[in-house]
Amino acid sequence: MSRGPYKQYEYDPTVSVPKTTSYNKRKRSCKEDVATENGSTCDNIGRTNMRFCERALLNDIENEENFEVAGFQIENVNEDQLVDEVESEDETIDAGMDDIREERGSWNEQISEDGNDPFYPGSSVTKAQSLLLILCFVLRHKLTDVALGDLLLLLNTLFPNSVPPTKHRFYKSFQLDQSEKHFYCSTCSSYLGKDTAITICKACNSPFNEVDGVKRGDYFVYIPLQKQIETILSNAKLHQHLSNRNLELSFNSSVVSDVTTSALYKELITEHNLSSNDISLTWNTDGIPVFNSSNFSIWPLQASVNELPSHLRNKNILLLGLWFGKKPNMNVFLVPFAEECTRLETEGFLFGNEIQPRRVFALLLCADSPARAIVRNVKQFNGEHGCDWCEFEGVPVPNNNGPPVRYYPHRMPVVMRSARKQAAYALQATAAKPVKGVKGISVADLLPSFDTVRGTVTDYMHSVCQGVMRQMVDLWFDTRNHGESYYIGRKVKLVDERLQLVSPPSEIHRSPRSISQRHFWKASEWRAFILYSLTVLHGILPSRFLSHYFLFVYGIYTLLGDSISTSSICLSELCLTKFVIKLEELYGLSSCKFNAHCLTHLAHCVKDCGPLWATSAFTFESHNHVLINLFNGTQSVPQQIVDTFLLKNKVASLTQSCVDADSSSCVKEVLSKLTDNARFVHSNSGAEVTALGCGTLVTLDARMIVALEDLLGQTLNTRCGKMYDRFLCNHQLYSSVSYTRSKQHTNHHVSIQHPTFKYGSILGLLVFKPLCRCTIEISQYCNCTLYNVVLLKPMHANAKMLFRDVDFKVTSYFIVEVKETDNTIAMYPSKIERKCICLRLEDKTYFCPLPYRINDD
Repeated sequence: MSRGPYKQYEYDPTVSVPKTTSYNKRKRSCKEDVATENGSTCDNIGRTNMRFCERALLNDIENEENFEVAGFQIENVNEDQLVDEVESEDETIDAGMDDIREERGSWNEQISEDGNDPFYPGSSVTKAQSLLLILCFVLRHKLTDVALGDLLLLLNTLFPNSVPPTKHRFYKSFQLDQSEKHFYCSTCSSYLGKDTAITICKACNSPFNEVDGVKRGDYFVYIPLQKQIETILSNAKLHQHLSNRNLELSFNSSVVSDVTTSALYKELITEHNLSSNDISLTWNTDGIPVFNSSNFSIWPLQASVNELPSHLRNKNILLLGLWFGKKPNMNVFLVPFAEECTRLETEGFLFGNEIQPRRVFALLLCADSPARAIVRNVKQFNGEHGCDWCEFEGVPVPNNNGPPVRYYPHRMPVVMRSARKQAAYALQATAAKPVKGVKGISVADLLPSFDTVRGTVTDYMHSVCQGVMRQMVDLWFDTRNHGESYYIGRKVKLVDERLQLVSPPSEIHRSPRSISQRHFWKASEWRAFILYSLTVLHGILPSRFLSHYFLFVYGIYTLLGDSISTSSICLSELCLTKFVIKLEELYGLSSCKFNAHCLTHLAHCVKDCGPLWATSAFTFESHNHVLINLFNGTQSVPQQIVDTFLLKNKVASLTQSCVDADSSSCVKEVLSKLTDNARFVHSNSGAEVTALGCGTLVTLDARMIVALEDLLGQTLNTRCGKMYDRFLCNHQLYSSVSYTRSKQHTNHHVSIQHPTFKYGSILGLLVFKPLCRCTIEISQYCNCTLYNVVLLKPMHANAKMLFRDVDFKVTSYFIVEVKETDNTIAMYPSKIERKCICLRLEDKTYFCPLPYRINDD
């Protein structure tokens, strides 16, 4: 049962006063009468009379005709109806409590004016800071509205009139950006508009009423894009990455390192006059189940800003819309997004005191196969002409239990799709008679700069990690294939033993699990398995199948790089195409599924859109898990999620406005803890590195001194320094060989820039003053130059490669056999290239450098 207008009984004489509200008013009346008659000295008598009044009021309510508890037949009541009634009653009680709190407090609404006043006389915490801390507490612990109301009541009891008395006034204090309700017809699903006053659907002539539409849920929520971009620009740290960018670097780049060096981005510069302040987006939508007992889902419309560095991009995802219910009609859901993007691309918007308008381009679409199909209004992969990038119709195979299964073996020639041809097909097609898989016009076609074919990303999270990689492992280990020559299910124990020997860095959050638990593996685990699977399967999977699988790993690893040359893209395309061709020969037609077919389009996608990691759905899927935890209960789910999301986004700007260098240290510490931005208790920050922990005073031995003098090119004046086991450099955590607190991950195996060695293990970060001649007592306070130097034990790399393809002359360059040396070398932290996965095979050790800095999950 949905809740009606608030306090409707005050202006509508036909509506009776709710029983709970009546009870609360009469209860307050009793309190006032007792206080008036007995005075403050008659507390005991007053409490007795109070209890008597409460019993009398409860008896009155129980005796009312409409409150028939004894005659309530629960077996005749629908369960959902009962739940709705209980929740509605809870809301009424909560509203009644708000009535009491409203009358008890005299809260000043102008929080922005007296926000700098102390929380209470003599407090070092201001009112604005107290509200911010309460908000962060509510968000961190996901408090319900009832819990928030009780918290505010408790605080006002301890510190009268210190905080808003009700949750409504509390939320009102933050002046949230307004979200919009957009309605659609419940009969024909036609788009009706925002906050509409329309009474009849023009498409089917069905009557429409806004209030009824809200009750039925015939709407979706949209959050304007421009407001969210302005919020990002108001953050000084983010603003510097989005202003006055050097577009020549992007345009002249000979390698693909991110979206900003891709072919489509370069076309924005040349064909759409992209300026140094303009912004491009990668947008996404997908369904997320909400309740186990219902097929209702939320469909968020999200976007990331391509110009932000990857570690900031993933933390600043935009939520543009939210659909709640069954699968949405995308030609309805995307209307406000398409309209605003069109306006922002053609007209732009002015931010602050800027003179030149900033424009916004919806450049790339990242979604899984089913979502891509409904967004683009085309058939999905199991239908004829179901590929998004070519016109191959697939090979249907009869299925006794249902419609034919469609496979995608490699066939030549292949006719590639284009945006121009897609538009022509859309004009000719109808839902009943698709043309080359196109069912009709899509709202996405209206986005001015969006190429519906090249701008649609081949998402490697779904197609590669959860697709091909999972398929291959199932082929090798599924007992149904026990008679096949590629079956290795009898060697699960040996595979598990090798998996336990893998030492991944902390970027790979989940340590390797048993292959027998693969049905529970997450996408990130499949991604990690791609990186270390060749050594795990070496000598177990028959050589011809392992050599074939090597082509897949080589292609994916190369396309995951953060500096991919044109020649590398071509080699990857050749390897992946050969893998798909031989898939049918080695494993049969049934192995040629759509995900495998997508491998033939990956190289073109990287060339047009950027590396696989830059356009994957990992970031959006991770944010989906955040969204699913932003609501409580079952009422008004989309509005709860949107409001909580807006509150979370408000924290940064509120912190910037009311917490500064002069603020109380206690406020800063609590705020850091509540926002998961806690600083390390002990740290020593330099220009490019932050040492973590207390550190240990060490006396330099002969090897250290030689290594340091080789690095600095001069004799040391000091023989001591402070050694740290952990440090941060370029947003990555490193640790030393001697750091043993982390049992599941090792962060000391690295690849390095060094004239002799390419790999090493970190011994620690040395912070010292090599040119200081001061005494030990004075040296820790003197102004002599402080150096941050990493000491490493270098590794010899074996030039022999584990795998090689003779046709394309490619090798497993990313898996290198290493051997420890007795040397010690010193280098600056900036010379560390990337972390490595340590792999052990028999008595040998191999390093596999991470292809990119993983920070998207």
